[in-house]
Amino acid sequence: MNDLPPMPPPAAESFSASTSGSPLAPRSVGWTESVQSAFKPYVNFSGRASQSQYWKFFGMNILIWTGAFVVEAILVSGNSAILSFLNTIVGFALLIWVFGSVIPSLGLLVRRLHDTNHSGWFYFVALIPIIGGIWLLITLAKAGDASDNQYGPAA
Repeated sequence: MNDLPPMPPPAAESFSASTSGSPLAPRSVGWTESVQSAFKPYVNFSGRASQSQYWKFFGMNILIWTGAFVVEAILVSGNSAILSFLNTIVGFALLIWVFGSVIPSLGLLVRRLHDTNHSGWFYFVALIPIIGGIWLLITLAKAGDASDNQYGPAA
């Protein structure tokens, strides 16, 4: 019934990590790759990071903090020694996470700013009262340069 020959497989270079299939479209990464992109180059402040890498890592941090605070709130509501001990363990685990993730978070933020063709020093725009944080948020949310820039190849 179907006399058409089978279609050949697409060429390898036609596959793209972007969701739109365009080689110039921003690259989308999974949650695991996002975390690895922050922690693997632990103190790397050079290069570029895509929107997907930055916002998924940021979202994961928010989930960890929210989960830890919910567990803390539940444990604080009890008055037994075991709950107090567990509360202390969760508190220390969160403290270790904060100390362990602050430098990778800053590195990822700087690489995200590089993707938007800004220096890492642009982070200090957040110190401008009222509009600084909004300006930084808009800069981090906008799409990065689709082509290579002074900070490296497109992310």
